[in-house]
Amino acid sequence: MAKLQMLDSDLYTRVNDPDNGEDNLLFLACFNSIHAERYKLPQFGPFTDQLGEIFQPHLSEARTMHENAKLIQLDPALVVNFLNMTRSKYPSNSIPEAIAQMGEGTSYVYLQANNRSAGKIDLANNLLVQLSMALWEQSYLTAAFCGLAASHLRNYDPDMAMLAGLLHDIGTLPVLVTGSERSDLVSDPMQLDAMMRKLKNPITSLLCQRFKLPDFVSDAMVHSEDYHYLGQSRVDYAELVIVAHMAMDQLADAEIATFPVGLKISSQLRNSKTVTGLLAEAKEDLWETYRILEG
Repeated sequence: MAKLQMLDSDLYTRVNDPDNGEDNLLFLACFNSIHAERYKLPQFGPFTDQLGEIFQPHLSEARTMHENAKLIQLDPALVVNFLNMTRSKYPSNSIPEAIAQMGEGTSYVYLQANNRSAGKIDLANNLLVQLSMALWEQSYLTAAFCGLAASHLRNYDPDMAMLAGLLHDIGTLPVLVTGSERSDLVSDPMQLDAMMRKLKNPITSLLCQRFKLPDFVSDAMVHSEDYHYLGQSRVDYAELVIVAHMAMDQLADAEIATFPVGLKISSQLRNSKTVTGLLAEAKEDLWETYRILEG
C-alpha cells in the first residue's frame, strides 16, 4: 500500500476503483507489471539484438556521439530503460548527453547489462509485432520531425526535442504487451486498439512516475494529441510533438497555421523551412534508418 500512496490522486483513485470493467482490469494488470521490482519496458528484439553487435567500443569509436545515440534511439523502450539505469550516476535529458557523460566504453557496458535484463516483445505473436512496428514507426517519425524542427528554431535543443518525440506515445506499449496476452483481445484487434487509446494517459502517468522521466517528456506525452494546447513558455517540446501530429495527419501548412500552436511553431522556423517540408525530411531519415537495420 505504501507504493500506492505515492501516486497522484487520479491514479490512486483508479487503482482502488472497485469497477471490474475490462478496461480497468487491463489497467490493473499493467499497473502490477510496471510496479514490479526491477521492471523494464519490453524491448523490440530485432532492434536491440543488433545493437549488441553494432554498438561496441572498437566499432563505435568510428562514429560520432550522435550517430551512436541514434542507434540506441532505435527503440523507445530501450531509451527509457537505458536512461533509468544510468540516471543515478549520469542524470541527463537526452541520449547524446548520457553518452557524453559516460564515454563510449561505459555506455556499451550499460547497454549490454540493460539488454540482458530487459524483456523482449514476443516475436511469435504476429499481432503484437505488427502493432509494435506501427508504434515504432510513428514514434520514430515524430522524433525525427521534432529534432529537425528544433534545429531550425531558436533556443530549442534538438536532442531533447527528439527524446520528447520518441517517447510521447510510450504509454501505449505496456497496454499493447499486456493486452496481447489475452486471447479475447488478440482475436479482436479493434478492441485492443480501443483499449490502448483509452488507457494511454493513465499508463503514461504511471510510467512518468515509475521512471522519473523529465518534465518536458511527460508534458509531450500528455498533450501530444491536443491541437488546442499552447504552452506558457517560449520553449515547449510538447508543441513540437503536436505540430508533428498535425503534419502526419496530412494537414497543409496553411491549415496548421490556423491553430495557435501551429502558427507559433511555423512562424518561428528559420532557413525558409515549412512544417510539411520538415516532415518530408523526417521521412527520409526514417527510410535511412530502415536501411541501417537491413544492413
